[in-house]
Amino acid sequence: MKSLFITGGRYDFSANLFTEEVPRRVIIGLVPNQNYIGHNQKNPFYFNHHNVRDIELTASGRTYPQFPYNLDYKNNRYARAYHDTQEHLGMACTTESNGISYSMFKTAYCLYVFQMTNAQEDSPGFELIKEGCTAVNIRFAEAVPNEGVTLIAYADMSGENYSSDFVQMPSSDAVHEGIVLCFPDVIEKSPINFFLCLIYLFGAAGTAVAGFYLFLRERRIRRTNGQSVHRQSSL
Repeated sequence: MKSLFITGGRYDFSANLFTEEVPRRVIIGLVPNQNYIGHNQKNPFYFNHHNVRDIELTASGRTYPQFPYNLDYKNNRYARAYHDTQEHLGMACTTESNGISYSMFKTAYCLYVFQMTNAQEDSPGFELIKEGCTAVNIRFAEAVPNEGVTLIAYADMSGENYSSDFVQMPSSDAVHEGIVLCFPDVIEKSPINFFLCLIYLFGAAGTAVAGFYLFLRERRIRRTNGQSVHRQSSL
């Protein structure tokens, strides 16, 4: 969560919200500064629209939403922003409700929700974390009140870590060393599964190598126990 102060008299505002990781989802609300800093007669959860005309986020070269809202709260033109909020919270086209009606959105619960996943939806699927700067841009139809406005941003940072190390493949030498080290243990614990893996990976050549290894291993065991290396045929 992050809060930024917007001075009075401004018609636009731009700032960086998050500079390391691109969130999956961001919720933004604007509160009068007197309400935010604390007043015994004012509601700190009064999210007024403050005559916002456009609000957007930019991250990794993409803009959210893709097309400007072009809001006009005086003429009740904010249906798209309200629908996006309900949809990105998972409430659209369902029987569930968060209790925010269309009229309440304008008066006291004006919260903008931005879904920033690749699929543009809140899904439990695999989503890589994207690194970069997330910035907010706001344009007001009227000047910000003299007391100023506080922007409150909540971000959902959940996801799978993405880095160069995550996708880096091990070198062939490291793979070869690992196979050589685990070779005896795997054969000792589960020779059948080991043979099946070799057949799947290397075909007949892998099976022949494993068989030769078992032959040498048996000779070493016989020498250790003082037994004859050559098998004696039974009559």
